[in-house]
Amino acid sequence: MWLIALDLIGLALLGPGLAMQFAPDSAVALALPSTFRLPLLAVGGGLLVFSWAALAMSVIDHHRR
Repeated sequence: MWLIALDLIGLALLGPGLAMQFAPDSAVALALPSTFRLPLLAVGGGLLVFSWAALAMSVIDHHRR
């Protein structure tokens, strides 16, 4: 369950970062300082990749037992 929560946190951070990158005139991008773009992309993407990798390892471990 915690992996799904971690995945949602990663998506919540990655979404505004992607909006700032690809739609710089959107409301989300204009509401946040431009210096937040790279940290949001890095942290959100990292959490997303980590949670999906941990979920895949958990499923594989569950099927081995």
